[in-house]
Amino acid sequence: MAQEIHASIHSLYPVVLTRSLSKARSWLRAQARGSERYGLVVSSGALRLKPEGIYAKAKIDAPHWFLNGKEDVRSSFYLEDPATEFAIQD
Repeated sequence: MAQEIHASIHSLYPVVLTRSLSKARSWLRAQARGSERYGLVVSSGALRLKPEGIYAKAKIDAPHWFLNGKEDVRSSFYLEDPATEFAIQD
């Protein structure tokens, strides 16, 4: 069942698994085309990511996270500050 779902959505939404945050960041940067925006999105309950340096409870500054360019450390492009599923809906 999971393989069927993966096959049906993979062409639209690539699903890749890794245990390495640095590999995930590198993959995202390599896959982005043109002005495509990318960033870290985590579950609001992802408290076990804190040892990895990802604090899910930190608030993002939405205008900076969503609108600023790759040169701004507050932007999603830096892949440092994660947004939660709730923060991206505001």
